[in-house]
Amino acid sequence: MQGADQGFHNYLYYSGKLQNAQRIRSIAVYDQGRGIVNNMGAMRTKELNEWGNGKMVRDEVNGDKTVLNWDGVVSPVVHQFDRFKPLSEFVYKRKTKELQEEWKKQRDEAKLEKA
Repeated sequence: MQGADQGFHNYLYYSGKLQNAQRIRSIAVYDQGRGIVNNMGAMRTKELNEWGNGKMVRDEVNGDKTVLNWDGVVSPVVHQFDRFKPLSEFVYKRKTKELQEEWKKQRDEAKLEKA
């Protein structure tokens, strides 16, 4: 939780050191809550909408939670969701069980196909 990886990435990008990297074709940099990856790493002390980078909405029918970018579009990738307590609680309390059940179902189906 105390790492400095983002600082290293910022240095490499803004110093131009990645421009001649043979395996990197292009790099796009977006403001928080505007690109395809919404990073929750800094969202530790306030509600998401208080940070101004979007909001988390709850589906009233099934209880699912969705993170939206500033423009209201669903965030395709929510990186470091575990750093944002309301979202990590949702994932670990509810989604983990659902994913485990789905994994067991697929495992059992694969065993039946082999038999």
